[in-house]
Amino acid sequence: MSSSVKILNISNMIPSSKYQSYGIFIAQMDADINRIPGVSSVLIGIGYCQSIFLKLYMYIVLYVKSLWLILFNSYSCILIHSSTHFFPILLVAKIKSLFVKSNIAIYSHGGDIYLEHVKGKGYLSLLKVLSFLSYSTADSIFVSSQTSKALLSSKFRGKVCIQYPTSIREIFFLCNNGCHKDLTSTDYINFYITGRLVHGKGIVSLLDSIKFPELSIVNVIGDGPIRDRIEFMCAQPGRVFLGNLSHLEMSSAYHSTSGFFIFNSRLTEGLGLVVLEAMASGLVPFVRSNTGVSELIDHGVNGYVYSDLQELQHLIFNILTLSKGRLNKMREACIDTALNFNHEYGEQLKSNLLK
Repeated sequence: MSSSVKILNISNMIPSSKYQSYGIFIAQMDADINRIPGVSSVLIGIGYCQSIFLKLYMYIVLYVKSLWLILFNSYSCILIHSSTHFFPILLVAKIKSLFVKSNIAIYSHGGDIYLEHVKGKGYLSLLKVLSFLSYSTADSIFVSSQTSKALLSSKFRGKVCIQYPTSIREIFFLCNNGCHKDLTSTDYINFYITGRLVHGKGIVSLLDSIKFPELSIVNVIGDGPIRDRIEFMCAQPGRVFLGNLSHLEMSSAYHSTSGFFIFNSRLTEGLGLVVLEAMASGLVPFVRSNTGVSELIDHGVNGYVYSDLQELQHLIFNILTLSKGRLNKMREACIDTALNFNHEYGEQLKSNLLK
């Protein structure tokens, strides 16, 4: 599948063989973007360097390469990390976007955001000016926390603020050349797997055994002892590891796109609220029959119940044959189930189980 959305990612912090953790968040974001079907990102930047002369040389080379790519190529989005060091590049990209449509975005963090609170003259004063000019010039801003998003949204009104990683697929909204509509068609499917990352939850066997449709994204949310293994398994196209999210961040991720939720716990669990939370956001669940929450699922109406991974595999590919109208009705039924679940309903369910 050819990429219809092309992104240029410029950063003054990228990992190297010697300093592998330096700028790892930039490399991870770039990898996440490249896992989205129809999207390709080119990352260029410089790694950690202690020599001021070598670092100056690396910046010059990066400037030349960045300007060359911007002037002689077309990108849906140009994503620049560091609001202070790359304002000239950002300005050139912005001017070109007036003739060749492109969205200019800044990935911001820590020092870039709070520069105005730093007291100092000379170099620090210059950084403050460059930071303000960059934020004012950019079309959109990537931030790393809800606090940063609130701060920048209030200060730079009218800018699109996107919180990574919870809203990574909002990258489509940055690419305002019509690609967003194409990439979020009925062929584009999101699957969510949320839970404690332990062996009993069946996440490893799920990722290892299930073949997902070609145009799909498998999003894994959670934390636990086998996190490193899950991250490794997610390091391939079509899979995104979102880590441990707060309830607010998780709700934002669920609401950012429609899709499906898989609850594959091998444990004999009670009523997993994580499934109800997903249903409240309109996600259609696939629930293993050994879990208590399967009692809430009317198979084929507000979700699916399966007994083993072979049956789950069949159900996943079966959803490709469903009409858009049928899927919308299932999502509405999921929301109704979550909204109507209360203490009385729980007591009635318990009574029915005891009969």
